[in-house]
Amino acid sequence: MKKKLLILLPLAIGLAAIAAAPLLKTKPAQEEPQERAQKVRAFKVTPISVVPRAVGYGAVKPARTWDAVAEVAGQVVWKAPDLKNGQSVAAGTPMLRLEDADYQLALARIEAGLASSDVKDKTTRASLAIARKDLKLLKDDLERKKTLAAKGAASRTTVDAAERQLLNGETQVQNLENTLLLNAAERQALAAEKRRPNWT
Repeated sequence: MKKKLLILLPLAIGLAAIAAAPLLKTKPAQEEPQERAQKVRAFKVTPISVVPRAVGYGAVKPARTWDAVAEVAGQVVWKAPDLKNGQSVAAGTPMLRLEDADYQLALARIEAGLASSDVKDKTTRASLAIARKDLKLLKDDLERKKTLAAKGAASRTTVDAAERQLLNGETQVQNLENTLLLNAAERQALAAEKRRPNWT
């Protein structure tokens, strides 16, 4: 019995110690992180413009090239100082200015054409109003002469002459209406030419 107790007692104590070990365990102490000061040197730098340059030997060629093609004709009257080979320029910087005397003259001609078209339109409309009144009189005259011819009071020649006058009046009205249509088309073409983006 003593031998059994000598074996079981240490075994029981060991098992109890293993079971109690997690309960007795303490968390490690946590330390707050602290910032460490670093010594630095500071100095002021004055900005300067630098033109990138490369020195080399042998045959070289640019990776990209750009050939500018003017959309309008004109003599170059101003060129930006930075417009040079290898020079960098900011986006939106004006590079060239063309002489615009020809375009100002063309714009003046368009303005004159529009003004002339307005005057022509007014006079044509006035002429058309008169021609329509005249045409109505010619129609009434033809009807009257046809009535007289039916009663034997007018000759067929008189009726034919009235019909010719009526046809001439209708032709005049039609021509004036066509003139108004052509004038409107010309005015639209001039207005579209004036709105062309190349003028700006």
